[in-house]
Amino acid sequence: AEQLSPGFFMYADADTAMFRILEFVGSDVESLSEMTMWLVHSETWAALDELEERFAAVIEDNPMLAYTLAYARSKQGQTERAEALVDKARKMNPGNYKAHYDVAALLHERGWIDWAKGEYQTIIDHEPRNDDYLNYVIVSHRWLAEFDHDAGKELAASKKMDLTNELLEELAKK
Repeated sequence: AEQLSPGFFMYADADTAMFRILEFVGSDVESLSEMTMWLVHSETWAALDELEERFAAVIEDNPMLAYTLAYARSKQGQTERAEALVDKARKMNPGNYKAHYDVAALLHERGWIDWAKGEYQTIIDHEPRNDDYLNYVIVSHRWLAEFDHDAGKELAASKKMDLTNELLEELAKK
């Protein structure tokens, strides 16, 4: 009979080890985010399911955790589940322009550009508009223009910058 290599048992126990580690994970955003990324790296999807279920309340209140979990689900090949998490994240903190801007900046920093664009667009599309809102819209348009420029979409970038300049002029008149 064919013998299994000793390494087989090490990997067979990886899921068990991950579940044990989940017992010690804190419910703070940083710990959960790091654990999620670790589970993605190790492709320990059953433990990811457990993390999502166990910490659902924390994830429901934190857009970056929802995005991190969406990233994990996209890596797992669960595109629809990832998109649903992104949709939930964008609906968090309605009317809080700074919160959306901060999330967009973190997404950008992580290289999740499409999701960062979505957060910037969420800011732009929001009503009602006020002076505080206008500042965030100006910066959001500038970032979207830069993303277009980076993608070689110079005309689209130029139009966004024109709009940004118009908004700056509007703000200067106040």
